[in-house]
Amino acid sequence: MPLFRREADRRTALDEPAKKDIAMRLVSSAENSSLDREAQYAYLQDIGDGRGCTGGIIGFCSGTSDMPALVELYTQRVPGNALAGCLPALRAVDGTGSHRGLDPDFPAAWRQAATTAAFRQAQRDERDRGCFDPSVARAKKDGVGSLGQFVHYDAMVMHGPGADPLFFGGIRDRARGKLDLDPPLNWQVYGDSYEIG
Repeated sequence: MPLFRREADRRTALDEPAKKDIAMRLVSSAENSSLDREAQYAYLQDIGDGRGCTGGIIGFCSGTSDMPALVELYTQRVPGNALAGCLPALRAVDGTGSHRGLDPDFPAAWRQAATTAAFRQAQRDERDRGCFDPSVARAKKDGVGSLGQFVHYDAMVMHGPGADPLFFGGIRDRARGKLDLDPPLNWQVYGDSYEIG
């Protein structure tokens, strides 16, 4: 067994409650400019990234299937909720940055739902199912400690699941063999390309 895997096995895992709380506050700082992650359930706006409406504790997006999945989960648990009538429009705009059919009622319905314990629990459950649990499980298989597990989770939140080059799976695949920052390294930030040869 490689040394780094033995070291990772002895460290606290990100899914232990105290570390998970830290991870959630770190993500909240990036998503909502606040460490108060509990105040973010009602957050909703279009941030101009082409993913439609972004909202909630991890930035669920109407254009990337995680927001429709969240609202479907909530509606299964609480039929007839304030967001249930928005599901057809959410399904229609999935994969786009459009608001067609969502405005003007969706923002008010989202904020109303966020006052309920059931919707807040649905956000936490969908976050764990779609991002946290799979990314931490993958990080543990990769043999990294809690910081590396957080990097996996953050990449999943910011880029979403999937194997395409700009999604978590594609990013992770490109990083294999480069865990020690050995060149060549190629990356982009805000459209600018960089290379260390």
